[in-house]
Amino acid sequence: MSNDPVAKIDNAEAWNDFCDLLKKGGDVILRDDLELSTFDRAEGMRYLGRLLRAGLFSFSERTGPEYPKFRPMPEARQLAPHGWRHQTDFVATDLPAQRS
Repeated sequence: MSNDPVAKIDNAEAWNDFCDLLKKGGDVILRDDLELSTFDRAEGMRYLGRLLRAGLFSFSERTGPEYPKFRPMPEARQLAPHGWRHQTDFVATDLPAQRS
């Protein structure tokens, strides 16, 4: 195992770690002690898929201070449960966060 991020890409360690973490997320939904119906488990997997899609879109496409761009999160209003509605925009910069 390497701590060098470039080496983790070159030897696919980063990809394997990502896939292992995604599988663990699915395993949480499949736990027997939750006593979920087949429908609820399917909805959990669908929700996990939506979170995955939003995360990949947000953090892997033209990100960082070299490419600052405000854009809406994909289907952000449909990600949260219970009919919650909120429009989320984001931008990546290298500016320090300002707190008031």
